[in-house]
Amino acid sequence: KGAGVGGQEIAFVGVNKAVENRATINLMLMRWEDAPRTVLVVEKSDKMSREGGVDGARMSNRAVMALEGLCRHCYEALHLIVIVEARLRRELPHLAFLRSCDEDSEEEEEEHPRKAQSAEDRARKARLDMQRRLSGVDFCIALGHDGACVAAAALFDGAVPPILPLTIDAEGILSRISFTEAKPTLAKVVEGGFHLGMRARLCCKLFSAKTGRTHIIYALNDVVLDRGPSPFLTSVECFCNDRLVTLVQGDGLILATPTGSTAYSQAAGGSMVHPSVPCILFTPLNPHSLSFRPIVLPVSVRVKLQLTKGARSPAWVSFDGRQRQPLDQGDTLTVNISQWPVPVISLVGATDDWLEGCNAFLSRMVTEYVTRLRLRPAL
Repeated sequence: KGAGVGGQEIAFVGVNKAVENRATINLMLMRWEDAPRTVLVVEKSDKMSREGGVDGARMSNRAVMALEGLCRHCYEALHLIVIVEARLRRELPHLAFLRSCDEDSEEEEEEHPRKAQSAEDRARKARLDMQRRLSGVDFCIALGHDGACVAAAALFDGAVPPILPLTIDAEGILSRISFTEAKPTLAKVVEGGFHLGMRARLCCKLFSAKTGRTHIIYALNDVVLDRGPSPFLTSVECFCNDRLVTLVQGDGLILATPTGSTAYSQAAGGSMVHPSVPCILFTPLNPHSLSFRPIVLPVSVRVKLQLTKGARSPAWVSFDGRQRQPLDQGDTLTVNISQWPVPVISLVGATDDWLEGCNAFLSRMVTEYVTRLRLRPAL
């Protein structure tokens, strides 16, 4: 069970220990009902190995060693079932105990041979199969940087299990614990009694007028609408709870969560918002009109975006920097806060973690900028 900040206990539902109605809870104390049995390990780092002077898709040696040590410890010392993505399993072929979450086994291929299906139907089936494999995950380990938490949350369409962020190199706003401290940290996580910071995420429903289908995508950071390769300004109508708010004319706009307020939204002039503040950030990208300014909306609103009848080109939307696709005439994008937030494990406390993370992140940006200036050759 989990105890809220006020001491009220909230029952967990499902094998992945999701919390019922936890969208209104910002910080809670986590205790396991049963000992965790399955862990999902996700890795995402910007540093890749170079083969022949060309950036390859292989992980760096440091990342591979950290990943292998982490998986071995979870399996051998903690006796957990370890699930990874297929690409990580290919990086560690000698670890036979690893299970894949997004790749069919040969046995499944023989029992259920592929039929003639469209690419969209195959992708939908693969997604459903992955959700089935992830249904037994008790908690996740996000290894790398802050993007690893985003990648881990993106694997789940419904309830998200607790995520433990571990950093390989520099600390981030979410990733505050080094992988060198993984063993004592994991011991605390398995025993229970740690805090969970609840991070709101966006539920995005993209309706296609061409196919008549609605595609649901979740985003932990932000949804970005831009003009793409078109030289024309975006012309998009924005509704809040079915009421017209403004006409988007400019390079586009960003709908961000408080977690995403320190990412693209901050660079576009939006405010940095503490993750405990329940809101949606509405940040314009190079607005053409002075009437289009950054707005902070309550979590209860439902934002709908659609092209105006006079739009000269389609807009483009992306979700946490992925699944980029056009928004054509007649299409609608509806965004609201998901009922299933992302629980991030915090050993210090949500406020202290966030403030220390912001300080370290912003200080590192200044340091790297000054270092680059010093290394510039004299003109």
